Amino acid sequence: MRPLAIIESDLALCAKLREAVEAAGFRAECFSTATNALTHLRTRSFALAILGLDLRDTDPYAVCEQVSRHVPIITVASECGEEACVRALEHGADDCVLRKTSGRELVARIRSVLRRSDATEDDQLDALSVSISEMRVRVGGETHDLTRGEAEVLATLIHHAPAPVTAVRLSQILNAKRGTIESRIKSLRKKLGPGRLVSRGSLGYQLSV
Repeated sequence: MRPLAIIESDLALCAKLREAVEAAGFRAECFSTATNALTHLRTRSFALAILGLDLRDTDPYAVCEQVSRHVPIITVASECGEEACVRALEHGADDCVLRKTSGRELVARIRSVLRRSDATEDDQLDALSVSISEMRVRVGGETHDLTRGEAEVLATLIHHAPAPVTAVRLSQILNAKRGTIESRIKSLRKKLGPGRLVSRGSLGYQLSV
């Protein structure tokens, strides 16, 4: 299981959240600033983020929107947090809890969000059919022909999945220029549909299979 990211400037609350999720069997890493958290989220793989809405170094709702592009996110609002929760949900949060929420309820909500996320990935997988030999993919009832170069990139990503592969490594494996690889990745994304081929920052490109 990939770790959870806890983004919370209140160190005592961060420790409390971490204790609650780790007692339930999850691994967690704490980040006291949004800048540090986003740096790690762009370059590493996390299962979910827990974001405190009382961040001191930046706009928490802007952070919520940025984080939601990488992982599912649950926000934590203060005691009078109804309006804060609504704003968080409007900025990409999957769920929102109050600071007074028990650890048991928080863990239940984490599991619920992760189940929904896994179900979405499964739905996307069911909708995708790949034939490397025929250089063809079928997505959502539509068939797309692949170029030889696209088929080679896709076959390599399938072989390494779910691990990401860097553009440099792909260029070495396929004996092609990095710019050529990135161009093929761009066209593959359009043919595979949203959410199937994602960038994991310095870790490279990851195919969801």
